[in-house]
Amino acid sequence: MISQLSDDRRLERVFADLLDAGGAEVYLRPAEWYVHLGATVSFATIVAAAGVRNETAFGYRSLHSDQTDRTRGSVIVNPAKSAKFTVFPGDRVVVLADR
Repeated sequence: MISQLSDDRRLERVFADLLDAGGAEVYLRPAEWYVHLGATVSFATIVAAAGVRNETAFGYRSLHSDQTDRTRGSVIVNPAKSAKFTVFPGDRVVVLADR
C-alpha cells in the first residue's frame, strides 16, 4: 500500500475507504442482479450495470462457463472488458459496494 501511495497519492482516499470499518466491502452478488440469465454479455456490460447500482464490478465467478477445468469455479479478477460469457444460475459478480 505504501509503495502504491508513493506512486499515486490519489489512492489514499481509496485505501481509507477500503480499510475503514464503515467503508465499502467486497461482495459476490448474483449475476442476475446485473444481467438476464441466459444472456451472453461482455464484462463491460456488467461493469455498466454495477455502476447503475453505485457498485464497482471487478470480477466474476462462473461454474458453468467456457472456462477450462482448472479455472471453472474460480474467481476471475480484472477480466478484459471485452471478455464475453453466458450467464447461468449460480454465477456471481465480484463487486465493491457499500452494502
